[in-house]
Amino acid sequence: MRQIYAIAKAELRTLFFSPIAWLIIIIFSFQAYSAFANSLISLASKQELNGFVPAITGELFTKFNAIFIVIQNNLYLYIPLLTMGLMSREYSSGSIKLLYSSPLGGSKVILGKYLAIALFGIVMMASIVPSIIFSNYQIEELELSLLYSGLLGLMLLFAVYASVGLYMSTLSSYQVVVAMLTLGVLTLLSNMGEIGQNVEGLREITHWLSLKGRTGTFIGGLITSRDLAYFLVIIGIFLSLSVIKINSGRSKEGLLKNLLKYLSVVVVAALLAFLSSRPGYIWYLDATQNKGKTLTERSREIIDQLNGPIKITSYVNMADQQLGMGLAKRRIENRERLDRYKRFMPSLSVEYIYYWDEPYKNSNYKAGVTSAEDVARNFIKPHKIKFESLLTPSQIREKIDLKDELNTFVSVVEDREGKSTFLRVFDDFAKHPSESEISVALLRLNEKVPTVGVVTGYGEPSIVKFGESDYAKFTTERNNRGALINQGFDFKEFNLLESDLQTLENGADILVLADPKRAIEGEALQKILDYIDGGGNILIAAEWGREDNLKAIAQHLGVKFLPGVLVTPNQDFTPTLTSSTIARSAFGLANRFRFLAGEVITMPTAIGLDYNMESPFNITPLTVTPVRGTWNEVENSHFEEVEIRFNRLAGEVQRAIPTSFALTKVVGDKEQRVIFLGDSDCLSNVELGRFRKGIRPQNRSFATALFSWLSYDQFPLNLSRPFPKDNKIFLTTKEAKRWKKSVVWTIPLLLSLITISILYYRKRW
Repeated sequence: MRQIYAIAKAELRTLFFSPIAWLIIIIFSFQAYSAFANSLISLASKQELNGFVPAITGELFTKFNAIFIVIQNNLYLYIPLLTMGLMSREYSSGSIKLLYSSPLGGSKVILGKYLAIALFGIVMMASIVPSIIFSNYQIEELELSLLYSGLLGLMLLFAVYASVGLYMSTLSSYQVVVAMLTLGVLTLLSNMGEIGQNVEGLREITHWLSLKGRTGTFIGGLITSRDLAYFLVIIGIFLSLSVIKINSGRSKEGLLKNLLKYLSVVVVAALLAFLSSRPGYIWYLDATQNKGKTLTERSREIIDQLNGPIKITSYVNMADQQLGMGLAKRRIENRERLDRYKRFMPSLSVEYIYYWDEPYKNSNYKAGVTSAEDVARNFIKPHKIKFESLLTPSQIREKIDLKDELNTFVSVVEDREGKSTFLRVFDDFAKHPSESEISVALLRLNEKVPTVGVVTGYGEPSIVKFGESDYAKFTTERNNRGALINQGFDFKEFNLLESDLQTLENGADILVLADPKRAIEGEALQKILDYIDGGGNILIAAEWGREDNLKAIAQHLGVKFLPGVLVTPNQDFTPTLTSSTIARSAFGLANRFRFLAGEVITMPTAIGLDYNMESPFNITPLTVTPVRGTWNEVENSHFEEVEIRFNRLAGEVQRAIPTSFALTKVVGDKEQRVIFLGDSDCLSNVELGRFRKGIRPQNRSFATALFSWLSYDQFPLNLSRPFPKDNKIFLTTKEAKRWKKSVVWTIPLLLSLITISILYYRKRW
């Protein structure tokens, strides 16, 4: 060990007496502190604008363009300059002959030089420690564990880069050549994961060798034995190759013997790689405060209740535009999205089935003009897939009918007993299912999910059509992440003219009765009233001009309609557009209502609601209009023709008017829950997708909150995490800008003075 330390000490002296090494540290610190100061200013500005910024530690150190990310992205530029002379100097100066003739072994020489460059890396990383100390005093509850994880990742990245540079320096006496070779190998390691992804077997090898994303995992706050093993194995490979290269020059060993040594390194590395990547043998450490890199406790509870191993089968229609999601080159990427689940379900398996059929979601496809077969043949040409390997329409339909899924990319989650459910992709920026959708799918395998029964027969909005007043967008739209069908609910239509009461009570956990176009009377009315009296949960939505069709049901509940329609005169929109907010009285009903506090719920034609004090239900206003500016207009109905004015004498009232009620009553051993809306259009397709300048409605979240409450919060799943503690910065924007001027320049200037002093001392010495 003394000899290794002696070599390291001599190498460190050479490094720190070199202007290049100090220049690298100065540039490194300047880049790092510039990124740190810019993030500091941005966070201070956001806090002044919004009142607070959650998870400040991550924003300041680990997010886009933050200090750790800047270091990660630029570190590869410094390493070739630091390592290019480690061994090439020995070759060019001839001192390598002295090493060969000395009793030192090649391993001691390599380890000594590697120790020196590793210590230099620690010095580089130590130069950013002042930013952490500064942040600890300027940020409330700084997330130190996240920073330790990030620093460990950066140090391991430096260590890998250094081992590559050291090996390259054993190959040539020309330092420029060594630097270029190092850059080339580092680039290859970073992009290795893109090689051979279409080739089975080779895909796993190149993915494991890829350096891309490894450090990002540490920076994000997750430490895994798999990634630690990767760094150590790669370091071991290049150090071993360096030792073999040095020893081969000393002993002039034969080619065969050297090849056997190289082969042994590869075999040992492959064995370690295999063992470190086996599911079930990987340990994890989540360094984040709220355990954001681990499944929530609720998701883990769902997994614990599963019956046996889970299989996910993805069906890929090669005539569909979404085929790219299921291509072989995406297999690794798709698998990594399930890593958080495989951590707790090592037996989770994934299978892909390729087929071709009518591509209903392909906007360029026109039935009768182009055949689905021709589309599939054209789509698979660039991907080198044999058309004969695809299942035909008849073959795929024998396995599963995907017509309702529009024959697009979809996965089926199945347990050991054959219970299955769909897991879809979505038409949004994220595309793939999140923890919420995956956990919902797993829960559906093991638990009865609420069925929403939608009343039909009287012209009510449809849950499968996309007309302006229909309800498909928030209920059954399969490619919509927020649609209730993707958040755990099942939907079924019940025609009141055909279904009996027993069918309603046994077939629906929640009933929806919205805007019947004619009055519900006689036997149909009695079915609804009996369902309510039996304790069934129901959502009822009236519509202005047709509210009398629900009058009998409203009276049964103790709900009354104010005459006329609610109006809010303004210059930009129709007067009947009402902006309601969640009433404070509703905050105690559910957290989802509380989270919507202050948010706007738009209602295009709302009826004001009142209630009867003798109602058998406890009635709580759910949404209300503003105290001023909104009233129930009874004198006019053609608002584009006349100027409307508030007239108290005509029976118009201007106050906080309820536009929806939440009704509760204890029936047996459960609490019956009823929602009564004064406007059915607030949940319609057109209203959920409409944009109005200056208004940011939360109707979609409101719809989700309604059904969450009606299902006793069973769905959508509550996967919330503890709120971050680091949500306050003790700096104003002006103070942050002043700190930028001092921080960005002070530390590099101090390092420059140290450099000048050392070089001056060296010259005199």
